[in-house]
Amino acid sequence: MASMISRLVTAAAVMAQTQVSAPAIAQVPSPAGASSSWSIDYGERYCALVRQSADPAAPVLTLRMTPGRSSAELLVMGRKWDTGLVRRILEGEIVLLPGGTRVKAELIPMGTQKDTLNGVAVTSVPPNLLDEIAANDTFSLRYRDKPVAEFATPSARKAIKALHDCTDRLLAAWGVDVQAEKTFRASAMAIRPDWFTPDLYPKSALSSGISGSVTAVLTVRTDGRVGDCKVVGPSGDKTLDDVTCATFLTNGRFSPAIDAAGKPAESKLVMMINWRVPRFGN
Repeated sequence: MASMISRLVTAAAVMAQTQVSAPAIAQVPSPAGASSSWSIDYGERYCALVRQSADPAAPVLTLRMTPGRSSAELLVMGRKWDTGLVRRILEGEIVLLPGGTRVKAELIPMGTQKDTLNGVAVTSVPPNLLDEIAANDTFSLRYRDKPVAEFATPSARKAIKALHDCTDRLLAAWGVDVQAEKTFRASAMAIRPDWFTPDLYPKSALSSGISGSVTAVLTVRTDGRVGDCKVVGPSGDKTLDDVTCATFLTNGRFSPAIDAAGKPAESKLVMMINWRVPRFGN
C-alpha cells in the first residue's frame, strides 16, 4: 500500500475492457439448488462480479475490474461479520480448490464495529487470478493457513466470462475497438511512466484540498507518442482532468502496440491517474 505523502500522484496503466446502457445488476445463473448466486454490477468506471449467499449474515465476495488497473480488485465484505483479524496489513493467501492453487496476497482488514459493514480488501493479486478462479469451484481466503472466508464458486467460468463481457462493453462505450485490440501481439506500454510529478498538481486544486481520480483513453501512435486523450472518467475537478490529458499529450512516451503482422500499430490505452493531496501528520 502506498502511503507515501511525498507522492502526490500515482498512475496505473493497462489495456482493459468495461460498461454502458445496461441494468445496474445482471444475474448470472447458478446450478439448480445452489444456495448463492453470481451477479454483475455495471459501474460507470468498472465492472464487478459479486458472489452472494442466501444467508444475509454471510460475507459477500466481490471481484472488480477497472480499466486502468493491472489486475482485479478483490473485496470480502459482510454486515456484522467479524473477520477475526487485527487492523493492519497482513500476509495471507488465496487457495483455490480442487486445483490447489495458492496465491500470496496482502489482506487489509476494514471496519471495526460489529454492527457495521466489515471486511477484507485483498491486494497484490496477480493479473491471472480471474483465470485461476474460473478453473476451480471453491475460493478460500486464508491467514496463517486458517480460513477467513470461504465461498463455493460453481459456474465460475461462466461468471468470469460475463465479467469480461461487461468490461468489453464499457471499453466499447469509450471508443475502444475491443476486437481489433485483441488481435495485437502486444499492447502499448508506458516507458518510464514518471511523467506526473508533484509540481504538476494544479495550484487551485491543491490549495482547496481537492483530490480525484481521472480515467482517460489515450490514442497511442506508432511512434509511441500520444495523439489524443479523452477523459471518460472525470475527477469532478476540471483542472485535474485538463492537466492529466495535457501531461499525457506532452510527456507521454510508450512502446507502441504490435499487430498480428509484427508491425507497430496505433492503439487505444486506458489509464487511470490518482491525484491525492498529501496529508501531513505529526
